[in-house]
Amino acid sequence: MSDRSAVPVRIRSLARRLRAPLTLCATAAVTACATPDRRPLPPWQPVAEPDPGAVESVTFLIGDPGVSDWQRAPILSEIAGGVERWAGKLGRDSAVTVLVLGDIVYPAGMREPGTAEFADDSMHLEAQIDMVDGPLAQRYGAAAYFIAGNHDWGEARGPEGKERIRNMGDFLERNRARRGLNVALVPPAGEPGPEVVDVGSNLRIILLDTAWWLLAWEPMLKPGLIERIEEAIASAGGRHVVIAAHHPWRTGGPHGGIVDFWSTFGIRWLLNKTGSLLQDINSRPMQDLRNALRDVFRRQGPPLLFAAGHDHSLQVMEGVRTADPRWIVVSGTGSKVTDVADAPGMRFRAEKVGYMTLFVLRDGGAILYVHGTDEEWVGCPNEAHEDPDACMAAASETFKTLFSTRLDDG
Repeated sequence: MSDRSAVPVRIRSLARRLRAPLTLCATAAVTACATPDRRPLPPWQPVAEPDPGAVESVTFLIGDPGVSDWQRAPILSEIAGGVERWAGKLGRDSAVTVLVLGDIVYPAGMREPGTAEFADDSMHLEAQIDMVDGPLAQRYGAAAYFIAGNHDWGEARGPEGKERIRNMGDFLERNRARRGLNVALVPPAGEPGPEVVDVGSNLRIILLDTAWWLLAWEPMLKPGLIERIEEAIASAGGRHVVIAAHHPWRTGGPHGGIVDFWSTFGIRWLLNKTGSLLQDINSRPMQDLRNALRDVFRRQGPPLLFAAGHDHSLQVMEGVRTADPRWIVVSGTGSKVTDVADAPGMRFRAEKVGYMTLFVLRDGGAILYVHGTDEEWVGCPNEAHEDPDACMAAASETFKTLFSTRLDDG
């Protein structure tokens, strides 16, 4: 008798545990689950490219270029041309910087020398190093800083993940020594940062390894990271502060929960909304990181810009919540393109191959440009051009400025 009476109790307990997610799923199915929201964007006025004499520094932002091949990736050639051009125009040491915003080598980071995969992994990374290999880039010390993403950790926790990015750091260091190029894994392998790079008198870049926050499994070290970030912001003086990482502050792409409900029968949508996917910005660890940074921003003032990749789209957003960064960008189409929809503060979004440039002016002004082309030019050859060289030449004519805005109050 007691055994039979226990069955309904267990069933009622199970029903209570399932009630919240089932209600969430049912609600989604009858409301906004059909397609992601793509509301019209506000109008914008193009900002003319400044005279070189007014420019103090230029920073290129590219994320997720992990399957790049130098002779088959038009975007790398386009950025290399821009680096070379602006290094020559500015003619000053370290005035041009490339930030590679994670997921540098797909699918699993840099495997060990001697493995079957090492040759392909090396090719992808060396192609990105070549963005600062031009004669003017070398003459004027153009730098490329590589920030690890979750794929660079091999999606692995703890020592295994650290070993994977250590391989990447060693490879970059060998190229730095052998070729004399200003390239580095920043923060260094296995360290969260922050790494501080001051560019001229008006810009401080703070580089974070947000994949460390998710995968290193060292919670006792997290408070120290937040303290060091606060110190880096507090000591910036009058410089604009840019925080660069792999995981975005906000996104209108799949990692932000903007998922077509029916594309996975609601499963991924539900997991994202409940914070169950570690790499999505709704996950508990990512919420903890943002909340800790918001506390810092309340005390020290928000950074001018939070730049990241992770989602494979181009997005520009304004901060809308208390202690948000003033501007938020996602530049993650180095080698892939995925859907993007609306998100709070969205000023621009595009499902295109592209990158961004941040111009910081001598008078302290700051201007952001978004450059891109259609998805068909993500790699060469393509359907229209079977010859790789002809494809690369044709692709170079298609890049254009898609959006621009002043980030400062000028």
